[in-house]
Amino acid sequence: MPTSIAKIDSVSTVFNGISDIIICTAPANYATATVPLLAGFLALGDIKLDSTTFSGDAPTTTEVKNEKGSVVVSTSVAGTFKFEFTCLNTSPAMITKFFQAAQVAGTFATGDIMPATSTMYGLGTKLPILECPILVANASANQSVLFPKASIVSSLVMDSKVLCIKCVVTAQNIDTATLKTVMFLNGALNFA
Repeated sequence: MPTSIAKIDSVSTVFNGISDIIICTAPANYATATVPLLAGFLALGDIKLDSTTFSGDAPTTTEVKNEKGSVVVSTSVAGTFKFEFTCLNTSPAMITKFFQAAQVAGTFATGDIMPATSTMYGLGTKLPILECPILVANASANQSVLFPKASIVSSLVMDSKVLCIKCVVTAQNIDTATLKTVMFLNGALNFA
């Protein structure tokens, strides 16, 4: 008896464009963390147009063949989940967050090269690695891709004559009842 073929979904969901990239505070205990309990959400804003690319390693397959050239068994290795983006904002808050920069002591006086109200921040003494949840929201901010346990490595780059923060984000393995390595969130984001 013939069987009919149904569509996997009646209406396609297309993740189109990017409206923002958002980080939040790392949970104290990933084993008991849930998405609704994540806190401290911060929208990065001013992500350079078309700089966000998903760049994870592709999965690989190795074929074991017999003397006739037939595949006897094939083994596969999963790929990785990774994306990169360039942030145009190099404010003290951003360099402190992404580079673990620290305010440097010192006060300028009248006649110095900078006004007395100037501040200084130093970086480069700690690895520019941030581990926390991060999500990419689509253009309509009604669907997001969440890496609940991400490693974010940052560097300074010059792009279109603008000094920027370049971030490479890698999803780290997590498999609990409430968190997975990569998660799709469907629903509108609540912006303050």
